[in-house]
Amino acid sequence: MAPHPEVAAYRAARAATGTPPLYTQTLTEARAADLAAIRAGSGAVEPVAEVRDERMLGPAGELPLRVYRPAGSGPLPTLLYFFGGGWTLGSIDTADGICRRLANAVPCQVITVGYRLAPEHPFPAAVHDCHAAASWVVGHADRLGVDPDRLAVGGDSAGGNLAAAVTLRSRADGPTLAAQLLVYPNTDQSGEPTGPADDDPTLFNSRSVAWYRTHYLADEAQAQDPLASPLLADDLAGLPPALVVTA
Repeated sequence: MAPHPEVAAYRAARAATGTPPLYTQTLTEARAADLAAIRAGSGAVEPVAEVRDERMLGPAGELPLRVYRPAGSGPLPTLLYFFGGGWTLGSIDTADGICRRLANAVPCQVITVGYRLAPEHPFPAAVHDCHAAASWVVGHADRLGVDPDRLAVGGDSAGGNLAAAVTLRSRADGPTLAAQLLVYPNTDQSGEPTGPADDDPTLFNSRSVAWYRTHYLADEAQAQDPLASPLLADDLAGLPPALVVTA
């Protein structure tokens, strides 16, 4: 079956650049290449009424946050957004474009957090950081202008995985969350890695999945933990409603 013309054009453009797959690069190279690719493809920077940086004390030290606030006053519905990157790549800078667009389009306040990355900080460090950020946002709701009754969590890819994991932790430990936005989330790491084009080096493939997972999970048995694979939780009742976006 021939790929869609847009996919074919994307693949051809990727092949023409000759850029090696991220999983063949060092971590330093892959992180720089990931940020450069996202910036190159994000287009013009969309203005937002206010953008500011914050710091919070996380489980193992300070974490950066960035707040995107659309026009308006008073407490606003707020989305805590976790960037993607296989738990290994990414930063609050790589989420800048989507946070700006969401803030204006919804409109809502968007806050993104710079959680710790693997392999320096493997599972469950990122889950703990993201859950701590949700609690911190609620604890500073007045200063941040957050409506604590309308706080959602979300993210893309690994960020979607972390958002789903945070809802599991929050169900048991708080805070109360209103919704979850899961953009092509990885929710089950227990099976063999697969990709849309299993060995095509120009596309995200099974080698990519395995590379990220190996960095994130220090022990393969951790794939059975619901905080790593939220779909494997014994009980999914009582979680906030989810919008799941798939490619």
